[in-house]
Amino acid sequence: MDSAGIPEWVMWLGAAGGSMAAAFVLRMGWKSAGGEKKGTEDGKTFVLDAALVDSGAVKQLAAAIEAHTVEAIAQRLDAEKSRQIGYRLIEAANGAVDELAEIRREIGDLAKEIARSK
Repeated sequence: MDSAGIPEWVMWLGAAGGSMAAAFVLRMGWKSAGGEKKGTEDGKTFVLDAALVDSGAVKQLAAAIEAHTVEAIAQRLDAEKSRQIGYRLIEAANGAVDELAEIRREIGDLAKEIARSK
């Protein structure tokens, strides 16, 4: 863990996601930079499509992906805590059912003893 408290694997996951996103954006920009050269019938007019991607946009995208990853991990941790609480509630309910069954048995035994003593 680093000093910020974020596990190292989360940092690697964010870096990998950011790298993949940056590669995708660059690849799409590279494809469109080549452009589709469509000539018209007269052969003089061309349409050239291109995209410009600056490093600031890539950094913003990487930061957004990292923030989303951190939020998703926090949500998973909350879901795990909720699941554990649910299991504890079920265990407590099962314990209460067992106790109630034991009390019923004891009441039945006491009722039999009272009936024999009369």
